[in-house]
Amino acid sequence: MPYTDEWRAIRILDMDRDPKVIIGASEAAAAMGRSPWDSRLSLYLKKRGDWREEKENDAMRMGTALEPVVLDEYDRRMSVSTKRQLPMYFSDVHHCIAATPDGLLDDRCVDAKTSTHYSKAKRDEIDDEMKKFGDDGTDVVPATCYIQGQQQCFVMNVNRVDFPVLFDGRTLRIYTVWRNESVIELMIAANLDMVRRIVTGDPPEADVEHEVTQDALRLLFPVQANDVKFMSDEAESDWERRCRLKYDIKEMEREVKLINNQLRIEMGRAEFGRLPNLPEEIHRISVSASEWTEDDIEKARKKLGTEKRRSYDILRGRKAR
Repeated sequence: MPYTDEWRAIRILDMDRDPKVIIGASEAAAAMGRSPWDSRLSLYLKKRGDWREEKENDAMRMGTALEPVVLDEYDRRMSVSTKRQLPMYFSDVHHCIAATPDGLLDDRCVDAKTSTHYSKAKRDEIDDEMKKFGDDGTDVVPATCYIQGQQQCFVMNVNRVDFPVLFDGRTLRIYTVWRNESVIELMIAANLDMVRRIVTGDPPEADVEHEVTQDALRLLFPVQANDVKFMSDEAESDWERRCRLKYDIKEMEREVKLINNQLRIEMGRAEFGRLPNLPEEIHRISVSASEWTEDDIEKARKKLGTEKRRSYDILRGRKAR
């Protein structure tokens, strides 16, 4: 059953067990190198037990807590009764490929998600990477969901996976991912390659552009005290380029400060500055109403002096707007 100790343990390498390790549907995108949260290397390290799993954050906890709510609304809209509280299932072809659907109907799996409006794409913003959710009723979902859906289709032997997604706790959209044999073929190959690497201790090549690669490399290559490595000419060239970039960043930051001071001098006492040919407006003081509470303003008042000072009036006015 999901989230039990047994469910967690079987996801990690155990040479005395068959299968020795499994790749779950939510991990398939990482195995294919298409996840923004995990690279192939970080997934390898996690499966080998070398990477301490991240603590559950608020978003993860709320997503789990809201799963029944999302499924209830899905059932209501679709006039169905989804089977829930499902265990982990294994492919009868490749036992190391698994899936744990949130819900199951005769002809489909159902996987509940929660997200924010920032993850919804406008029609002209959808690109080949499928980074966001598209219009309600389409199959335009992030690549992580699309590949997860394909693995569930393969393991559960169904032709579709419905993703009911709750946005901002108020708007539900339903997306349908249909079975795609070409993607499934690539997914199986990637999963089997990852399992082979995990079992044999053969780490995949690092994706140097992935955000988690720096942490992954620290774990893959722990420091050996007093060890010296004689580097290549290419490494020397990379180091020189790095030094130049670091210097350029400092120079650009210094130039930005200089420009800021010049703009402040020209604005004088004005709160806003309007540019002759650009639509932007320069704000001397910027306060976000969503971030400033009444308590924040009272604390600022004490620091600024009396309520009669103009700075306090500015804060009050921004809060009101």
